[in-house]
Amino acid sequence: WGYCHVVNNYYRDWTFYCIGGRVYAKIYSEGNVFDPGSKLEVTPWYKEFHDDMTPTIESHGDLLLRRTTFTWFKHPPISKPGYAKPEYYPPIHPTATLQLLVERCAGALAGHQVVACMRSL
Repeated sequence: WGYCHVVNNYYRDWTFYCIGGRVYAKIYSEGNVFDPGSKLEVTPWYKEFHDDMTPTIESHGDLLLRRTTFTWFKHPPISKPGYAKPEYYPPIHPTATLQLLVERCAGALAGHQVVACMRSL
């Protein structure tokens, strides 16, 4: 029943799926990188899946590496997230360097560490 904006994440070698929702969930995936292992599908929906068909999940500007698939599921289509103020919209990091950003800068960082991290990219 909720709305989720999944942005600037690096997914690697997942075991079943990366992003999923049920019961009328709305998921807007944007600017993420998906680097698969043995599982190639990002969402839990696949050809033989016939359970809860009510969610909506969309991919916008995601980078799908090495034959990754992202099954869009629309019930109904959703629009770009609306934030109370434009400055609240998360900055979308370029997917070409997102893996490096996540590997170097994820986790708890103090102010000076954030600045140093961003300069290193």
